[in-house]
Amino acid sequence: MENREFDVIVWGATGFTGQLVVEYMASKYGADSDLKWAVAGRNAKKLANVVSKRAGGFAADIPQLIANSDDPDSIRALVARTKVICAVVGPYALYGEAVVAACAEQGTHYCDLTGEVQWMRKMIDSYQSQAEASGATIVHTCGFDSIPSDMGVFYLQKKMQEAHGCHASTVKFRVGDTSGGVSGGNNGGGGNNIYDNTNDLLDRDSKNPMEFLETYQRNRDGEILIEQGLGENATPDAMKKIMNTRPMDDLSSRRNQQLKDSRID
Repeated sequence: MENREFDVIVWGATGFTGQLVVEYMASKYGADSDLKWAVAGRNAKKLANVVSKRAGGFAADIPQLIANSDDPDSIRALVARTKVICAVVGPYALYGEAVVAACAEQGTHYCDLTGEVQWMRKMIDSYQSQAEASGATIVHTCGFDSIPSDMGVFYLQKKMQEAHGCHASTVKFRVGDTSGGVSGGNNGGGGNNIYDNTNDLLDRDSKNPMEFLETYQRNRDGEILIEQGLGENATPDAMKKIMNTRPMDDLSSRRNQQLKDSRID
C-alpha cells in the first residue's frame, strides 16, 4: 500500500457525522501535512458544500471524490486509492457491505462507527478470511456507542498498572443519564434494525452480550470479564439498548485489552 494516493478517505462526508470528521481532519491536518486525505460521497454538489463549510481556508485543496455504494465498481476504484477508509455512511446494513468487501479484497484498512450487530456478524462471517489474506484490518464500532467502554477500560487498566503493577481481571460498566440527539444514520439504522428484528438470527445476535467473543477469545481468553447494567437514573435510547448495548460494549472492552500495553500519545 506504500504507493496509494491517499492515506485516508472519509467516505460519507456529507452526512451528520461525516461533516464533523471533515471539520476535525481540516483543523488537525489541513491540506499540506504529511497525512494525505480526501473526502468522498455520491453527490458532488453536496460534497463541495460540506468542504466549503467545514474545511475553512483549506477547502480548495481537499480532494473530493465521487462514488456510490450501489455501484461496486466505483467503490472498488475508490478503495484502491487509499490506505484507510473511514466509513461514516449508515445504515451500514443497507449501504456498508460493498465498502467492506472492497477493502477486504484489496487490503485496504477500514473503520466505521456502526452499532448494527447483525451486520457486523455478517461481515465477519463473509470477509474475515479474505481480509486476513489481503492484510486488511477491518475495525467496526469506533464511534459513540463504544467510546465510554473502550476508553474507560483503557484508562482504568493504565491506572491499575501504574498503581498496582497489574491489570484488572474484572471490569463493571454502568450507563447513567445521556443527552444529545439522533443523527439521520442512527435513525435509519434503528429503523432498519426494527425491520430486520423479525429475523430470528438478528434477534439472537443483537441480544447476545458475547456475540463477538469467539473472534477475540483465542488471544485473550479469560483476560477480562465484562459486566454491564444500567444506573438507577439511566435513560439510554431504548433502541440502542435493545439492539447493541451489550455486544458493543463487550466487543470494545475486549478489543481494548489488545491496546493496554500500547503507548498513549
